[in-house]
Amino acid sequence: MSAFVGKYADELIKTAKYIATPGKGILAADESTGTIGKRLSSINVENIESNRQALRELLFTSSKALPYLSGVILFEETLYQKTSDGKPFVDLLNENNVIPGIKVDKGVVELAGTNGETTTQGLDSLGARCQQYYKAGARFAKWRAVLKIGLTEPSELSIQQNAQGLARYAIICQENGLVPIVEPEILTDGAHDIKKCAAATETVLAAVYKALNDQHVLLEGTLLKPNMVTPGSDSPKVAPEVIAEYTVTALRRTVPPAVPGIVFLSGGQSEEEATLNLDAMNKLKVLKPWTLSFSFGRALQKSTLKTWAGKKENVEKAQEVFLVRGKANSEATLGKYGGGGAGGLASESLYEKGYNTKFGSYGLLLLVLSNFLYYKSAMVGKAKTAKLKRDRSLRNSDSRTDIEEDDHVKSSSPNEGENAADEDQGNNKATSREEGEDSIMKSTLLEILKKATNACNAENISYWHEILVKKMEDELKEYRAVRDEELRKAKETCEEEFKNKLKIMEEKLEAKFDEDRRNWEKERRILKEKYEMMRWT
Repeated sequence: MSAFVGKYADELIKTAKYIATPGKGILAADESTGTIGKRLSSINVENIESNRQALRELLFTSSKALPYLSGVILFEETLYQKTSDGKPFVDLLNENNVIPGIKVDKGVVELAGTNGETTTQGLDSLGARCQQYYKAGARFAKWRAVLKIGLTEPSELSIQQNAQGLARYAIICQENGLVPIVEPEILTDGAHDIKKCAAATETVLAAVYKALNDQHVLLEGTLLKPNMVTPGSDSPKVAPEVIAEYTVTALRRTVPPAVPGIVFLSGGQSEEEATLNLDAMNKLKVLKPWTLSFSFGRALQKSTLKTWAGKKENVEKAQEVFLVRGKANSEATLGKYGGGGAGGLASESLYEKGYNTKFGSYGLLLLVLSNFLYYKSAMVGKAKTAKLKRDRSLRNSDSRTDIEEDDHVKSSSPNEGENAADEDQGNNKATSREEGEDSIMKSTLLEILKKATNACNAENISYWHEILVKKMEDELKEYRAVRDEELRKAKETCEEEFKNKLKIMEEKLEAKFDEDRRNWEKERRILKEKYEMMRWT
């Protein structure tokens, strides 16, 4: 299907191609007022316009770091802000050959008919807003769609709704001179493996490009901002080379070569992880018809933000940290990053005092740690299994209730007290069982720990014993917190389901009563008419 070629076609292609320049990437500085407020609160800085402006100015005046950027995504407030010297941010960026962009979506709302999935809003008056942003100096735009992975997610409804929204946004932007960055983000939340993420990514991207073609979008004047293909946040991590292989494979199967560049989102990865994964993709020896670059927010700003801490005297030092991250990601787009560009706070050190101390039996230490992780995963697995059983029980309960709803006598409340007692008894049994699991886990780990410490150098026993016991206690606390939260949610869900069912039954009874009353009135009227006829005859 032929693409729409309007008056901005040549400019769109030129802009998209420049943004996708190898060695350059995008700084995503488009956090909303609420989101940037969370960032500022993490360094004890008040969320007011002057502080937001100061942070943006710190980034945009980092003259040594700007050569590593081809574009910056701005929030609407930032598009019209100026430096402390009175120069508009847009002019400052243009002078440094950095193209200003703008976030145009209005956030996500729940998509009716799905299990908590979302769709993005903001299409209303988008054309008029794009015209204003173009006049203000913006030359590209960003629209974020959010999808999730679950037992039945992403659903076909969610995929199609978000794909159509991205396509409509893209063609509206192009008609008004803005290069659309298409961002279908699949969240990392969950315990899924990397293969499931890859399958979901391929399905979503295929739907997105089908929708873009249906809307006659000029692909040469677009950019794609996808997630990297990674395991879920609750699954074990994998090497950058594995992420690179799965990600590039998914892209090669779905993204047309007409697209000039793919700029990845970091998806909550640490600064160093995101850079290493991008570097591994560009090192991969396969045909890649598009530039693979970055469009990072937190993965470019986190260590800079902490270094700055809202203090003027830290601005220069923070800009040096920003330079390190910019240079590292620039090298990653060329496949030339070798690691080690952490830049201070970019990747929190895992070093602990005593880590290199001589240990009489290093193998036994590994045994302790591996068993510790095994029991942790086992307990988490039990919690998830219990949750699935509760969900299945709720679904079965739903089906039984639907069958029994017409039997109004059986659904009455004399047995409610007995049911509540049974539920309390069941909860007590569950609590006892969970406490027993905690006890077994703790005693088993202590036994392994005892064997290990007996074989270790005596001068290090107390130190390692203290560290490992503390780790075990912390993990037990975390497990109990997760378990208690799951139980609380399950209880709330059950109560809400019961209230809803009770309301539905009351409505049905009321409707049945009204229907019976109408039938009785009708029969009464008929009998009366018959009586009158007999009387006159």
